[in-house]
Amino acid sequence: YKNTDDKIILKNIIEKEFINTETRVQNEYFNKEIVIKPSAKQEILNKYRFPNCMEFFIAFEEAMSLLASKQGSSGVKRIETGGKAGLHQIELKIMGFPDRLFSSNNDFVFDIYSEKGLH
Repeated sequence: YKNTDDKIILKNIIEKEFINTETRVQNEYFNKEIVIKPSAKQEILNKYRFPNCMEFFIAFEEAMSLLASKQGSSGVKRIETGGKAGLHQIELKIMGFPDRLFSSNNDFVFDIYSEKGLH
């Protein structure tokens, strides 16, 4: 962000508009619309203040259309818990970070942010 005015404008857009709207992306692997709710976005912003939050918002949005098929990959993943249903059964994860998004309804609407995932 070389231009201070651009940085201020972007920060206002993130904090006033982006945080208060759902992000929706179609995931072809699950044939579902994946949604990140404002509550999860707000938790990310609370942990990673602007501009650091941008890396996480972009990474989660890119991961929404992917299937996390192997350990360490980004995407949507059904959580295997040894045959036992855990508290959360679906996660949205990003490669290289322990941060995860979960759904309180165990569907494809992610409204819970966790900085440590299930680790």
